[in-house]
Amino acid sequence: GQLIDDLLAYSKVGKVSIRHTPINLKHTLTVLSSEFEGRFADKGGSITIRDPIPFVCGDETFLHQLFSNLIDNAIIYQKPGNKPEVEISARTEGEWALIDVEDNGIGIPQEYQERIFQIFQRLHTNEEFAGTGLGLAIVKKTVTLMGGEVLLKSTPGLGSLFTIKLPLAKQKTESRATPS
Repeated sequence: GQLIDDLLAYSKVGKVSIRHTPINLKHTLTVLSSEFEGRFADKGGSITIRDPIPFVCGDETFLHQLFSNLIDNAIIYQKPGNKPEVEISARTEGEWALIDVEDNGIGIPQEYQERIFQIFQRLHTNEEFAGTGLGLAIVKKTVTLMGGEVLLKSTPGLGSLFTIKLPLAKQKTESRATPS
């Protein structure tokens, strides 16, 4: 069932028109934090969102999905007994927002860091870690269609840092805009 859901989500990216509108990313991330609160609590972990988080130009539905996939992976890909910790922060460089999603998971060996963004590419068996091999493929496809880029730094045993590079929204700033 999960594989079918993930395949539908993957095939939907690119077939549905992606809107490029100003998005209050702080609001989107706060909603996601609430949605994942129970799972983090069950494992004794936490998610932290560091201000400021800029407005970005993108599609709110797809932004929600891509950050949901990254947070979900941070919870799933943990050493036994480890408490998942996720920190989300952002910075701007010129006309770009760089959103960092850092976790304390199992990490990804250097030789597999490009491969994990391809459809059905898994590094572990289902017995080790549940998954379909589509989550990060969805992340990459979504970010690319919004005109951005995904960067990864990871150390096996210590965790991963995914940086999502997206265009900054030009019309709104966090101090005067309402949540979208």
